[in-house]
Amino acid sequence: MFLLANGTLTTSSAAYLYYSENLNKIYLRNGANTGWLSGTLDAVGPLQNERVVLDLAGTSVQKVGDTLTRAVSLSFTDAFLGTKKVWLRATDGGGLNSGWVQKGTMTVVTP
Repeated sequence: MFLLANGTLTTSSAAYLYYSENLNKIYLRNGANTGWLSGTLDAVGPLQNERVVLDLAGTSVQKVGDTLTRAVSLSFTDAFLGTKKVWLRATDGGGLNSGWVQKGTMTVVTP
């Protein structure tokens, strides 16, 4: 399951993360968009890059039947201010995927 938040559908300068059910790990794309930072959901501490902070302890995943629900605890830095679109993409072990589907918008403001 992938989540992408950005002004446009691109991973550059985005909040881009995914969850691997098989490994029970969550990944956040690094600031240079060249690799992944990883952590487990029960870990203490955040994963973060220049735009986003992912609170591992505050993030959860629940699976019931074929439905996977992910609650993500994110905060954003001033480098990510403004209106963003939110896309999701689901994939399975056989390579099938939903493609990117825009699920909403959000506005990141200074607290």
